[in-house]
Amino acid sequence: MPEIFIDDQRFEFEGNPKVLQFVLDQGLELPFFCYHPSLSVPANCRQCFVEAGTPVFNRETNSYDLDENGERVIRWFPKLMTSCSLEATDGMVIKTHKSSEKVARGQKDTLEFILMNHPLDCPICDQAGECPLQIQTYKYGPEGSRFEHKKVHKPKRVQLGPNVVLDAERCINCTRCVRFTDEISKSRQLSIVSRGDKNYPLTAPGTEFDDPYSLNTVDICPVGALTSSDFRFKARVWEMNQTPGIDMTGSRGTNIDLWTRNNLVMRITPRYNPDVNDHWMPDEARMDYRRINENRISRPSMKLDGEQVKTSWNNAIITFIEETGKVKPSEILVIGSPHASVEDNYVLAKFFNRLGVSDVHFAADIVKGRGDDFLITDDRAPNSNGCRYLGFTEHDPSDLGKAVSAAGVKMVVI
Repeated sequence: MPEIFIDDQRFEFEGNPKVLQFVLDQGLELPFFCYHPSLSVPANCRQCFVEAGTPVFNRETNSYDLDENGERVIRWFPKLMTSCSLEATDGMVIKTHKSSEKVARGQKDTLEFILMNHPLDCPICDQAGECPLQIQTYKYGPEGSRFEHKKVHKPKRVQLGPNVVLDAERCINCTRCVRFTDEISKSRQLSIVSRGDKNYPLTAPGTEFDDPYSLNTVDICPVGALTSSDFRFKARVWEMNQTPGIDMTGSRGTNIDLWTRNNLVMRITPRYNPDVNDHWMPDEARMDYRRINENRISRPSMKLDGEQVKTSWNNAIITFIEETGKVKPSEILVIGSPHASVEDNYVLAKFFNRLGVSDVHFAADIVKGRGDDFLITDDRAPNSNGCRYLGFTEHDPSDLGKAVSAAGVKMVVI
């Protein structure tokens, strides 16, 4: 099997992996900005520098040349190589910043140039605390600035679209956002404008960034150049707890993380799953946190004298048992929910089966034409298939309404 040596450690590999991704897969560390595993490789940030060399193969002897110590002779590339674009080959030797002063100096110098015109916005930047530029500057960057001239100024607080705000001065031209709209969402709404140290991403004149997946560019931006209009200045990352979950706005099963502070959901971001949603999610699904926070039912209520009154769980259960005992099983219509879990629907069906109710119904939440060929689906419910698996009777919403108002139905349980 082919082998590669990274900082004097030997690793075996298959295929033709890029050195950077292979290094990361081994749990080792290499700094980078422009590279993203789900996007093309531009190699334009120059932060993933390594020293690379390959063993000298002698075609006449059909063997590798050896030095006086019996080790393979390595022919080093004359310049530092971008590991994101460098393919691993059998016998390749890699030196990272941990074993090469040349690499460490190259990364430090690159960061100094990146920071030359970068504003000192960390105290007010939403990206602070989870910013790759901030983190890598502390780890690999210069201790101070030697720049004594006026910084280049670019547009700030530009509303690119309904969900994304641009601060062009923070942009380091990694082009992740442009590549996302070109290669993933296919909207092609962003491009790099201007030249040299004055360029930044922007939409075409007269258009806005209304891509239904636009907020993914905020996730992958390695600085605070692109921020969410909805989340701006709401919370710091270190103030929130991160909890894994599943998107409730469609049947795709998009994996998500819910970020909470003081028991309120502050934002929703995608959680990586290569078999479902990769690194992405629709903007609509991110806004679902509002439904979770607003009008959230924290305790049961019951109608008394025509008004909804909050009560205790004990009173609610006793009242439910009393009311259920007043009707026959054939007079009870039980409706499950495609928005509920399989376990909740199962318990609902099992409970009423014990009371003699044999059938449980549900209404599919289908909006024809809503879906796309990516992550958005026509089915707005996450668990319609779970209801079908449990044997629930499926209806259109209008048909279910007729069943509720049908003669003989005296109790509806939802």
